Amino acid sequence: MTQPERRPHPLETPPQPAPTRAPSASAAGPRFSLGNTPPYLTQAALALMVALFILRAASPELDQQIQQAGWNLPQAVFQENQMYRLFTSIFLHAGIWVERWRGGFALAPIGALHLLFNAYMLYHFGGALERILGHLRFAAIFTIGGLCASILSAVTGDPCIPSLGASGAVFALIGAQVILLLRNRRLFGQRGNHMLRQLLIWTLINFGIGIASTLPGSALRIDNWAHFGGLVAGLALAAALIPRYQFNVAAEESGWQVKLRPQAASAALNLIPAAVIAAFLLAFLWRAATLPVVFCRFF
Repeated sequence: MTQPERRPHPLETPPQPAPTRAPSASAAGPRFSLGNTPPYLTQAALALMVALFILRAASPELDQQIQQAGWNLPQAVFQENQMYRLFTSIFLHAGIWVERWRGGFALAPIGALHLLFNAYMLYHFGGALERILGHLRFAAIFTIGGLCASILSAVTGDPCIPSLGASGAVFALIGAQVILLLRNRRLFGQRGNHMLRQLLIWTLINFGIGIASTLPGSALRIDNWAHFGGLVAGLALAAALIPRYQFNVAAEESGWQVKLRPQAASAALNLIPAAVIAAFLLAFLWRAATLPVVFCRFF
């Protein structure tokens, strides 16, 4: 008599590996995010600029006092050693009150326009860069770039003509974004080339308006030297601080995933910002040693 064939118990069967599922055909292709750092420093700078503007709008006297206490005045910087003005002037903008020819004061729209323009550019460029670079590198570019802009403005300007505004620091951020796009051309592709063209056109237009403001009869006064100083400093700092990103594409259940890995810049590139900052400091020391004694009066 033959015995029936013994069948294995289900618990005796080794588990089979689950089949690997490829991404569905509806996957939209690679997805990646270059940075997700919250732009807290950008928001703090914007909040400080707006708060100072609102405070100055309280009265013409307060507007004048805050302006005179914080603007970048070469005479005060070089002769009275008030170096803090190189920094405080970044967060101040054009006068809010204007004196009427019949007496009294009136609100001037130019101050609000100056603030709105710089605030928009800081929000647009600063927010994007801080998300990618993080707080420390963003702070270095914004602060050092703004200080270099103030230094060049003080070195080249009239000792009794003050300057103020965040545009020099904003131009440093623009220079950093140019380096980011150039160094990662393969990553940004055609969109990056389009952004580079927009940056070039926007920069040329601003320098053109600055040159036009120096013509006789112009009601504007734009400090092109501050813009140029911020742009040069931003390019130099970004050469050492902004990495080149490499990415790998991998198939996962949720779709195609891109992992970005930053590569640090060459150590030799650290010499570029050091040389540029040294040049600004030498120009500052030269101007401090050669500026004749002057006395400025305001209002």
